[in-house]
Amino acid sequence: MLYGFGDSFTQGCYEGGHVEPYLNHIGKKLNTEVTNKARYGMSFEEITATIVKTLPNIKKGDTVIYGGTIIDRIMFPVPYKQVFDYHGTSRDRSLYSITGTNLSSLEFFFELFNEQKRKEMGYKYSFNDYAKLIVDYNTLLKIPFSRAYRKFYDDMFLHWDSYFESIGVSFYWWRFDWWFQAPEEDRGTCGHWNAKYHKKFADILGNFIENNKSGCLDNDI
Repeated sequence: MLYGFGDSFTQGCYEGGHVEPYLNHIGKKLNTEVTNKARYGMSFEEITATIVKTLPNIKKGDTVIYGGTIIDRIMFPVPYKQVFDYHGTSRDRSLYSITGTNLSSLEFFFELFNEQKRKEMGYKYSFNDYAKLIVDYNTLLKIPFSRAYRKFYDDMFLHWDSYFESIGVSFYWWRFDWWFQAPEEDRGTCGHWNAKYHKKFADILGNFIENNKSGCLDNDI
């Protein structure tokens, strides 16, 4: 089994819809089934929580791919049912689930959902109120300490790598810098990869997997 974790790039989002994600192409190369747990807007913390919830199903001989996200996503206690099944830990669906957002995904929520739906999701204040919170959060915490945050998440990948090695699972990860490696013509207005680049990225990552038992797909490859 191939398990994929990450955000919209690993999910396969494109222009408000979806294309066949790179995970599916790699699954074909490995001749194995694919379980894609990635969802748009996920932060590092959410992705990690999703892995933890999925761990009982990951067995020796499986492969895990972790698609990196960006550090500036702030967590909101939003009862958004779509993401609950992926990283929620409580059987009580009335409890809040945690979801991440940054300015771009916040704009997406406010454009896509009307006021009533947003309130049902937990967004009870204005776009400007949340935008100020995100900007302040990043200005005070993330931007001044961005190197430390990146080192923290890089260390997290190494811990996952060590753990999965101990149970006989191949673990691969890539950083968000790959988002911008696609040529402009292969990125939509949303910034996501089109189907063509998902296939190309699958070839790049697939080649790395063939030649490495685990590790990070660096951008200079």
